[in-house]
Amino acid sequence: MYRVQKLLSKIGFCSRRTAEQLIKAGHIKINEKLVTIGDKWSDGDVVKVKDVIVDVTLAFEQKIEIIKY
Repeated sequence: MYRVQKLLSKIGFCSRRTAEQLIKAGHIKINEKLVTIGDKWSDGDVVKVKDVIVDVTLAFEQKIEIIKY
C-alpha cells in the first residue's frame, strides 16, 4: 500500500512533486474516483492519469542491489 504520489514516482512515471501537481489539477483517478493528496493505492486498484490506465506492476518487479566497497 503506497501513497499515490510515491507509487507514481517509484514506477518512474513522474516525480513525487509532479504527481502532487497532477493530483491537485484533478488528473489522477483510482477506481474512477478523483484522488486527493495522501490517498493510498492498494493492490488491485486501477490508476488512471488523464484517463489513461497506468501499469503499476513495475512497483513489484524492481530489484534493489546494494554494493559495498
